Amino acid sequence: MPWDPFNSLPAARWWLWLAVAAVACTLQGPDFVRRLRPAPTKGVDFFQEWASAKNYWHGLPIYASHRVTIPKYLGYQIGEAAEDVSGDAAGRVRVGLEVNAHPPTSVLMVLPFAALDYSNATLAWNLLSLLALGISLWLLCRGLGVDWSPWALLPLIGLLLLCSPFRHQMNQGQLNLVLLLLLTLVWAAARADRPIWAGVFLGVATAFKFFPGFLLLHFAAQRRWNIVAAALMALVAITVLTAVVLQPVTYTTYVSDVLPQVGEFRADWLNSSIAGLGTKLFDPLSQRRNVVLLWANEPLARLVGILGSAVVLLLWLHAQRRARTARDQDFAFGLSVITMLLVSPITWDHYFLLLIIPLAILWVSLPETTTARVAFLLVILLLCLPPIPLWERFIPGGQNGTAHPVHTLTVLSYGLYGLLALFALGYLRLVKSTSQQRASFATESAAG
Repeated sequence: MPWDPFNSLPAARWWLWLAVAAVACTLQGPDFVRRLRPAPTKGVDFFQEWASAKNYWHGLPIYASHRVTIPKYLGYQIGEAAEDVSGDAAGRVRVGLEVNAHPPTSVLMVLPFAALDYSNATLAWNLLSLLALGISLWLLCRGLGVDWSPWALLPLIGLLLLCSPFRHQMNQGQLNLVLLLLLTLVWAAARADRPIWAGVFLGVATAFKFFPGFLLLHFAAQRRWNIVAAALMALVAITVLTAVVLQPVTYTTYVSDVLPQVGEFRADWLNSSIAGLGTKLFDPLSQRRNVVLLWANEPLARLVGILGSAVVLLLWLHAQRRARTARDQDFAFGLSVITMLLVSPITWDHYFLLLIIPLAILWVSLPETTTARVAFLLVILLLCLPPIPLWERFIPGGQNGTAHPVHTLTVLSYGLYGLLALFALGYLRLVKSTSQQRASFATESAAG
């Protein structure tokens, strides 16, 4: 049975989880439910997909500026540029990013939602996301041999409502829970020796959001070329389908106009990737995000990202080559998901929901030692911490203040440190598992 921190109190175990769920529902439940369906004046990230889908049906360019789509579809005038799309008493909204930042295939997938108004479309997407989360958890439990009972809803509800990445996902109508389902299907199909399906799901995930394409390297390192080939064919097929439906110019617009704007978010306070740390310490780009540099040196910023990613990739490759058994393949897949987020140019905190896969894999095989269990809990804590209260507490002016290098290395980077700590746990667990197997094999060979 997987470890439960309340197992030491078996008689009170479920009562304690009931208390956690009750506290979480009391503190966060009403706000969580209310934000599932945002008001028309409350801009969330899902507006990007919805507006692009509306553009398709209205014959406008898919990546038309929000300065066009907001007045057209919501009826609000545009005010001063700001961090987000939000309303004010005068009926004006402020726009941060000018266009939809997500790839064309994400627009293709939400075309049906354009039939609904903005608020109801976001609600429908959030409900679909919750369904995707439920299916993902069911697939993980079934694959890892974890028994499920209705009582398990208590810790699940309590932990999710207290988890900042989950709240961010649902508040903003993000894409991560659908992406989590796709990656879970990749894992389940690969371990069931269904390479075609594994490749199809991976190809769709890569078209949906580009960074899952890193998992092609995972299967290449495992020499599972049939999955790589199937993924590439699926990626080409979904890309062609998207280009046919949305017009090929959509891709050229995305590459030439959208990606340069998205690249500026490498300096964002919430970016938890290795490249993000180098950018916030050395790249002059960060000064646009109220970050004081340690030293203005753009080449050094890129070097930090390249060298840091290279170290992680070398350790990742070393671990991948050691994986032989089915359990080790699970560890290797989980490690690849963690590495994917570390080496991505931009890693938002809500991407941490994809870590449900490696966390579940590590959880069911957690060593029965206090050190391992405390380390596991600390990693989860780092990954679940809400950023804004930390900024308000430690940065003068809070989220509207200016971050100095000491802030960059602490409260702006705790998510990166959580990713690195989880990577270390996954790497050490895989190396230890393969070492034990080799020692056991050597002992049996000597005895034979």
